[in-house]
Parts: sequence; structure tokens; C-alpha cells
Amino acid sequence: MYTDFLKKDKLSLSFLIIHYNMGYDLYNQKQYRKAIEQFSIVTKVNPSFSLAYYQWGLALHDQAKYNEAIEKYNLAINNDPQRQHPFTYYYLGLAYSSNGQNEEAINAFKQFLEFAPNSDLTSKTKEILNGLFKNSK
Repeated sequence: MYTDFLKKDKLSLSFLIIHYNMGYDLYNQKQYRKAIEQFSIVTKVNPSFSLAYYQWGLALHDQAKYNEAIEKYNLAINNDPQRQHPFTYYYLGLAYSSNGQNEEAINAFKQFLEFAPNSDLTSKTKEILNGLFKNSK
């Protein structure tokens, strides 16, 4: 019985990785609709696959579908309790900012700086924050 579970679990993991990688490749080819289909398959099988929600958010973001991207970024964050993907906060901040939700953008960018203080995007994030602070006054 345990070996049956392991076989099934390995198949499920392989299935998820294959579809995630297909979505990732399609995203890089700017085939956003097809990429989203793959990320949707992954999250239906494993609703806690945070990286699939993140990539799904990027695909929506690149199409200027900010409300939908925000939803997927938040799902990615909620399914990443160890904060292994801090860049989700950066892109969440960009989506909020593009949507005119400056207070939410500021909070997301602050979270990004907290979780990734030494990122290559740190100085850019601080510039964006300074602009948002000036606009909110």
C-alpha cells in the first residue's frame, strides 16, 4: 500500500513539473493564454503550488490585467508561508501601482525589501517607493 502511494505521488509530482515547465516556456514565448492554461492545470492538481500562481500572475501582469494578477500574486503569497519567493511582493507592488492602489503598492514593496534586502532590485524598489511616497502626500 505504501509503495502504491509513492508511485502515485511521484507521478503527481512529475505531472506538476511537466505542466509547470510547459507554462514557464510558453510564458517566455509570450504565449500568455497557453501559459495560463498550464498554470491552471498545476494549481487544480495542487492548489498550494505557489510558484505556479506567481507565474500565472506574471502572465496576467504582462497583459495589463492587474486586478487578476493581484489575485494570483496574493494566492502565491498565501501559499508560500516560508517566503521563498519574495519577488512576488515586488510584482504585486508593481501591479498595485499600475492599478492606482498606491497604499497597497507601498506595503507590498516594503514587504519585498524586508524579505529580500540584498536583491538586485533593492535600489529600484527604493526609487519606486520614494515616488509613491511623494505622490501620496
